[in-house]
Amino acid sequence: MNVTDKIFQLRKRGTRSKASGRVAVVHWDRETIDYLVVSPKTKQLSAQDTGRVERGDHDNPLLALSEHFEEHSIRAQGLIVLLSRPMLDQLMLTLPPAEESEIPALVAAEVEQQLGESDEAPIVDYHLLPSLVAEETTTSNQVLAFSLSAAALDLLQTQSSEAGFRLTAIGARDLSPLGILRRRKISDDSLTVSVHLYASEVELAICRGAEPIFLRLIRVSVEDPQRVAEQIWMETQRCLTLLPSETAGLPQGWFVFTTCEAAWAVAQALEDRGLAMQPVDPLIGWELNGKASIASSTDKEKATATYASAANAGAAWEFLNGVLPVNLLSPKRAPVPPNPLVRWGAIGAAAACLIGLGVYFMLADLRQLSTEVASMENDLADSKKLAAKFQEKADQVTFVEGWLTDQVDWLSELNELSRRLPDGQNATVRRLTASANGKQAVIDLSVQVAEQGNISQLEGQIRSAKYAATSKRISQNPDSKEYPWQFETHVTFAVEPADPSVYVAAPQAPAEPSKVGAAEVATAEAPDVEAPNAEVPDAVMAEPSQPDTAAPADSAGQDKPDANSAPPKNATPNSVPVNNAPQEGSE
Repeated sequence: MNVTDKIFQLRKRGTRSKASGRVAVVHWDRETIDYLVVSPKTKQLSAQDTGRVERGDHDNPLLALSEHFEEHSIRAQGLIVLLSRPMLDQLMLTLPPAEESEIPALVAAEVEQQLGESDEAPIVDYHLLPSLVAEETTTSNQVLAFSLSAAALDLLQTQSSEAGFRLTAIGARDLSPLGILRRRKISDDSLTVSVHLYASEVELAICRGAEPIFLRLIRVSVEDPQRVAEQIWMETQRCLTLLPSETAGLPQGWFVFTTCEAAWAVAQALEDRGLAMQPVDPLIGWELNGKASIASSTDKEKATATYASAANAGAAWEFLNGVLPVNLLSPKRAPVPPNPLVRWGAIGAAAACLIGLGVYFMLADLRQLSTEVASMENDLADSKKLAAKFQEKADQVTFVEGWLTDQVDWLSELNELSRRLPDGQNATVRRLTASANGKQAVIDLSVQVAEQGNISQLEGQIRSAKYAATSKRISQNPDSKEYPWQFETHVTFAVEPADPSVYVAAPQAPAEPSKVGAAEVATAEAPDVEAPNAEVPDAVMAEPSQPDTAAPADSAGQDKPDANSAPPKNATPNSVPVNNAPQEGSE
């Protein structure tokens, strides 16, 4: 956010009330009164809405203005008075860094210190000036303060009432022409010199962008434009020497408000000094006699056909838009601190209401919760009974699934392994240990072979996509003539889960009498089967429906059990002898 935006927001927060009817903006000197009458609902002006009136013999200049309005049938309900430097105290203040709400109190204290104490406190308003250095290095606030005594305010209100006007605002004439420049959206990174001529005075404003840095009032005689241009030039150069180097070096722009022929002559004299002058029509933004004014005009005759004060035009525009920078009738004030009694009383009342509402809703919730608890306790009792039944079944299913997952058909695996071993003349198995852990089964063999080459032959015959074999502890025993070489082989393979459907009894169709008898004989001859490592419920373990065929004899002459049948009761799942190996012992 740049400097102009900050100042605009500060003015907008202190916005005064807008006009509800036609408003007359006036300022005067010892001889004349300049006025401009505007309406908040239109931008159109007539030729009689702006002009200059002679004061005559009136001590109250507003009476002369009122008579002129009655004579030309000009209506105005509100009145904005712009005070010049002699009627208004102007102070340049440097304040320490502070919050925006603290600035009014700091300004009032500083003004009182500089002007001294008085019976009645003066009315003080201020305008925040832009920083002349980088914002990160700013350590203070520059403020342009305006002070009006209470007696002067009472006099203005009395004069307004006598003339039949309602005093709406009191502004500073020095700041008012800058309202016209603000609408031109001048860059903040430039220096602007504003020149406004009156009958015997020149108001000079040195600005950064459109915000003032210095305001100067020069007493001149407008009859000599060259002399006026020289005084303006010298005062401008003196002010520029007071600025920091980084600000004084910014590009300059000169603006002269073409309010009269003398203003055009001074603008020409300044341009003769090599300055890029820009004449500015004071009525920019308004429509005079149905024709819109333009920002700058080179038509001297058209621009001077109707007199209009730039101070009145700038103040009228800012007042109608609610951004009048200074209003001593309604100055910026610090926020009024709240009364502690009212604040604590309101807090106490609010707390009591909240406590009452809280107790009421709490009791209502307790009654509702008690009813819900009783209902939920009944539901909980029913749910526990049902959950117990489901848990019992779940435990049975989990037990059976775990039992089926851990099953290893050792007879089939040992049968497959025995077919891969060399014949008994070349090798003999002295010890065999088998175990299963989760998804992997392990068989450890202690083997003796007749020749050293039988070791690699055995490993090659065992290794396959399913089996992995490694040998270790290879040694030679000279005392053994038949099998001098001995070693240990470690065989691993993945456990294949058993098919659960094998252990589920299939529904049997009604059998003929002759077939039923044969089935009873087969059942009577079948040996008892017991699952290894676990007991299985009778409802789940059932004999699979297998054809009654005789198992072929293995190499040692023993019967070979079926691959899906359970081992006999006297068999140990972790120690199963191989058919062609002597049984020394097992782990």
